[in-house]
Amino acid sequence: MSEITPEQVDLSRHLIKNGPKFRSHTIVFEKDTAHLKPTFSSLIFCLVYVAVGLFLLGLAAVVYVKSGQLDLILFLSILGTAIGTFGITLLQPFVKYSFFDKQSGKFRNHSDRSLMLENILSLQITNKMITSKHGLAYPCYELNVLTV
Repeated sequence: MSEITPEQVDLSRHLIKNGPKFRSHTIVFEKDTAHLKPTFSSLIFCLVYVAVGLFLLGLAAVVYVKSGQLDLILFLSILGTAIGTFGITLLQPFVKYSFFDKQSGKFRNHSDRSLMLENILSLQITNKMITSKHGLAYPCYELNVLTV
């Protein structure tokens, strides 16, 4: 297996001209491992939802103490819980590192099983368009691991 240097893996380069400029991960090389870690901007994006949810729950507590308006307390509590839970759900995949480890000879992405590096034939980056019922569409990239 040949050595891969950080200069050979450039995740800041956009695969499509005039494509999206947002990167969710960056790659970090440490001795015999290379792992993907979330970018600061993607973590901030997720943490904003968590902070807004906590703010709304705190606001519900203040309304309870000051006025006791049950309908407003219930609304703020449900909305704060929903937004905070959404933020935590967005954040969970970011705290699980995917990594290639030459020393153990494995690729792990916290799925059901690890892959042995010797069984990986190639890595494929594909682009696709994500669409929804509400007309929002955006391009994204997917990493496929082709194995023996």
